[in-house]
Amino acid sequence: MDAHLFNQLLMFSAEAIVTALLILGLFWLRTRFGLSLLFVTLGVFQPLQVLLASSIYVEVLPGVAVSPGSIILFTASLFAVLLVYIREGVIETRKVIYGIMVANLTMTLLLVLFGAQLTLPDTFNFLSLSPAIFNQGARVMLTGSIVLFADVLLVIIVYEWMRRLIPKIPFLRIYMTMVVVLVFDSLGFATGAFLGQPLFKSVLLAGSLGKTVMALYYAAALSLYLRFIEPEQVSLKNAEPVPDIFYALTYREKYEIERQRVEAERLASEERAKALLESIPDLIFKFNRQGEFLDYQAAVDDLLYVSPEEFIGKKVDAVLPPEIAETTLNKIQQVLERGEIQVFEYMLPMGEDERIFEARYIPSGVDEVIAISRDITARKRAEETLRESEANLKSLIDNREDYIWALDRNYDYIVFNNIYAQFYLALYKNELKKGMNAVETLTSEEYEFWIPKYESVFAGENITFELSYPLNGQLHYFRVSLNPIYAGDTIVGVSAINSDITERKQAEQALRESEEKFRSILDSITEPVFVHDALTGAILDVNQSMVRKFGYTREEARKIDVETISSGEPGFTQQDAMRWMEKALRGEPQIFEWRSKTKSGELFWSEVNMRLALIGADQRIIVSVRDITERKQAEEKLHKLNARLINVFETMGDAFVSLDEHWVYTYVNERAGQIFGRTPQSLIGKHIWTEFPEGVGQPFYKAYYQAVETQQPITIEEFYPPYNRWFENRIYPSSDGLAIFFTDITDFKASEKALQEAHARLEERVRERTDELQRVVNLMAGREIRMKELRDVIKQLRAQLSEAGLKPVADDSLKE
Repeated sequence: MDAHLFNQLLMFSAEAIVTALLILGLFWLRTRFGLSLLFVTLGVFQPLQVLLASSIYVEVLPGVAVSPGSIILFTASLFAVLLVYIREGVIETRKVIYGIMVANLTMTLLLVLFGAQLTLPDTFNFLSLSPAIFNQGARVMLTGSIVLFADVLLVIIVYEWMRRLIPKIPFLRIYMTMVVVLVFDSLGFATGAFLGQPLFKSVLLAGSLGKTVMALYYAAALSLYLRFIEPEQVSLKNAEPVPDIFYALTYREKYEIERQRVEAERLASEERAKALLESIPDLIFKFNRQGEFLDYQAAVDDLLYVSPEEFIGKKVDAVLPPEIAETTLNKIQQVLERGEIQVFEYMLPMGEDERIFEARYIPSGVDEVIAISRDITARKRAEETLRESEANLKSLIDNREDYIWALDRNYDYIVFNNIYAQFYLALYKNELKKGMNAVETLTSEEYEFWIPKYESVFAGENITFELSYPLNGQLHYFRVSLNPIYAGDTIVGVSAINSDITERKQAEQALRESEEKFRSILDSITEPVFVHDALTGAILDVNQSMVRKFGYTREEARKIDVETISSGEPGFTQQDAMRWMEKALRGEPQIFEWRSKTKSGELFWSEVNMRLALIGADQRIIVSVRDITERKQAEEKLHKLNARLINVFETMGDAFVSLDEHWVYTYVNERAGQIFGRTPQSLIGKHIWTEFPEGVGQPFYKAYYQAVETQQPITIEEFYPPYNRWFENRIYPSSDGLAIFFTDITDFKASEKALQEAHARLEERVRERTDELQRVVNLMAGREIRMKELRDVIKQLRAQLSEAGLKPVADDSLKE
């Protein structure tokens, strides 16, 4: 390639890239400056484009000359129009086009006038400009304006067509749009501006070729911008009540998009309706005018009186009991005739029980009715239970000095005490009776106040608040506590206890109004106390205890902030203090530990109690500070003691584990881990019976639960089949879990068994020798018995001899 031609092409490429980046940059800045910067720049392009197209051409091929004004600046203008159309819509594009056309027409008029002025006498032409420049420029400008209008119409049509033809390749869609329009523009512009001149064919060929090549740069720049800077999307904004031709060209596309959106919303609505219908726990039936079951919807079929096969397509009198069937037919007719919802309750036998239902009949078309049937058995039985307890409750609450009342779910009074009835009479000038509706007597302001609170209680909340009422010519203050009334798991009403706190409020008011009394109370507190502004956190006042503890005077304390009397370390800064105050400002007392500092620089640990208070009519944060340095030192000692205990647990020969009240491991020593075959860390935080399910039901399992139940220590020795080992467990229960020491005593048990066997053998031998000795003893005992009998005989003989006057010859050898 010729060096001169290469340089010209390189220059054209640089000009196209710089121009494209300039337009994209100005367009991107629209979020801050609007599109005015881009509009002005495009306006500047027009005279420059005319000047270049009228005077400067570069020969890129033999007989082919191109003008930078045509292939660079005009292509850039079309590029800008396409960019604005894609991202900003029709209205902004119209502004760009109108601006360019007005600039072109204005330029055409001025060129004609200035060209005519050059032909007038006494006109000094210092640069010797030829009137032909102005005439040719006017012709070029006028032709460009006419062709531009056709171009912008064509670019919208072609782009919309390309968007449907090439939906997934933005670069190709943009490039093909620009090529089609630029070729058309080259034909129209060359014909209008150069027809009849020698350069006509060259300009036509060069314009088509040059613009087609330059379009590559602009299409690439636009597609990259739309992908990475501002992803391409169809814009439907800026629509006007009276669309013009530009709006009309994209109407079909917009209509199609809108139609798809509406269709998507319709499908989504149907899906939501279907999901909602399927989620309703009630029974839903569809009837025709004759009372035939047409269809049904049930979350569970257990509430159906009979199976669907037994009622679908049949009349109600063939399925339901006669009285219910008759009422159902009447309700169907009333709904179809009046168009109003009908409600009635009925009872059906369901197995061994009877269920109570509430049915709502709703019109569905001319001859069909929808019935929504809800099981209200639990509610009805709860209401019955509630009514039965009213008598006992009445006698109890009448002895209270508080105002007490209770409402059911319909806001009807179900119970109230005498003092509340008197209050009601004084307030509403009407006697309160059971069953009266509480809502009917409320004013609109009272309704807005009470009903949201009652609804919150029906949702399961417990609410306490204060209010005031004028009573007997005096403003009284009350503290009201609202609580749900349960029947089983169902909330069937709301109870209210209203305490007269007028005296307390008056005392508080007197306290707030007495600064001197407040000061005496503040200074009487032995702990340092700070009074802070609730919003700024500024120190407004302190007590004498603070002056003594921190070393600042009251005046000095009012000039410092919290960080001055804190360590200033992370967690103990002014910002940290403000976060605590923000919590207290919401009415939640805050208690936390803080690192405090005296004026002398001494640091100490403190416990801070922070709460919201009303002083006069101002909200204040009251902060009390307690020195807990000794407690922290004790905690440190305890921490060290715990460390020593852990060291003991780890070095002792016994295995040790601890469990919390949920049977989760909180500590496992190394010996226990060795027995389990697990690392201690892998067991911490795990449930014992999840990790060792094989232990469930074993003697140790039962002993653990027995210890927890009795809160008595237990020692147990048992064989553990899963490990084929003997263990001794020493179990120590506490309120928050178990501590278990256990030892593998398998070897000890084996030795004990051998010792028992040896002992058994020894006992057997002793038993044998004992039997022998017993026989000898028995023989000896028999001899003694015979000797005693012999002595008794001799005594009798002696007595007889003595009676006969005879004397024995010799002494008795058997004499005792």
